[in-house]
Amino acid sequence: MDLEQTSYVKQLLGEHLDKCRRKSSVLLQDIPVPETAASIAERKEYQQIVGKLLWLSNGTRPDISQAVSILARYMTQPSREHYNTAQKQQDFLMVHSDANWASDATAQCKSSSGSAVFVCGNLVAWKSALQRCTALSAVEAEFVAATEATREVLFFEHLFKAIGIDVGIPTIFSDNTDTIQVSKDPAQHWKLKHIDTKYHFIRDNVQDGRVRIKYINTADNLADLFTKPVGKTILQRA
Repeated sequence: MDLEQTSYVKQLLGEHLDKCRRKSSVLLQDIPVPETAASIAERKEYQQIVGKLLWLSNGTRPDISQAVSILARYMTQPSREHYNTAQKQQDFLMVHSDANWASDATAQCKSSSGSAVFVCGNLVAWKSALQRCTALSAVEAEFVAATEATREVLFFEHLFKAIGIDVGIPTIFSDNTDTIQVSKDPAQHWKLKHIDTKYHFIRDNVQDGRVRIKYINTADNLADLFTKPVGKTILQRA
């Protein structure tokens, strides 16, 4: 079974974009710091564009999830820079577990979490969101992201088990070796003892054998797609 929203994309572009230029990246650069307030007309159109992009990103276009997640933070007070970036996001539509530590200057120093859930080689769920807590290091940001990914894969394990499908022990892949070490070794608890206890959920499940956590090379980590703007190579691989 194939899912596609081609007609919806064409309708979106027809309504909001007069001339498209082919882009090889979701965002050519990070979201700029707001400088000029958008006009009332631009703000209204921005809200319409982002709302429709959110529908696409949650349905069949995980490749735009990270960028749309950022744009959605400014629905009430977008700047002209945000409006122009939303237009670029539409340009991209003409073409085709990870964390990013405090990289967005407009996000109050909070990190982004990203995850992609595969079952039997098929992408069944994805997520790109700003972390609720402020991570003090890249390790902490990755640990929080891994915990959120653990909750997601355990949900799908229970879902498939309920319909009689055994998918085995879920595996979490991370490109941060310190995060893997902290998740596996109780003796490393002191490194992250200051964060909310709910984020130690992954460590409890790893130690109990309910999930596994393994290393993946950053170049092969498709979850990067959900935490930062990426180039053509990663997009084509995805």
